[in-house]
Amino acid sequence: MYKYIALAAAFVLALVASYTKGYSVGHDAGMKSVMVEFDKYKLAQERSFRDQMLDNERERKRMELAVAAGQMEKEREIKSINARHRATLDSLRSRPDRGISDGSKASTTETATAVSSGAVCTGEGLSKQDAEFLAGEAADANILREALKATRQFINGTEVDSEGAYKE
Repeated sequence: MYKYIALAAAFVLALVASYTKGYSVGHDAGMKSVMVEFDKYKLAQERSFRDQMLDNERERKRMELAVAAGQMEKEREIKSINARHRATLDSLRSRPDRGISDGSKASTTETATAVSSGAVCTGEGLSKQDAEFLAGEAADANILREALKATRQFINGTEVDSEGAYKE
């Protein structure tokens, strides 16, 4: 009977040993194949990340150039506005000053007559001080319009017409 028990124990021991050896070999082989797959995945991710970073750098440079070009265009337009403003002011220097020397306002009957006559107001009758003030306000408005146009182009990346409205 001990013979059968010894034989059964030897069989169980051989079975456990072969299972352990098979598990160990399979485990090592499985680990190696998993590591190979993981290394491939990691390399693909690194390449993808590097490519994305290069694309991002190219896009950043393109956007910087676009912003610089827009800024230069805005500065050129502002210089043009300022030159037109100076020319307008130079042309206004020959206008007469206000006729009122004591600083009081013109009579309301003169103003009412001018408005009720139905004549179109062109600004020809403005005094030098009033015309210079209005020309300055117009130049400031043009500079603000140009800044708004540049800001809209920067934010939206769209074309804007000379009035600052979006082009379709």
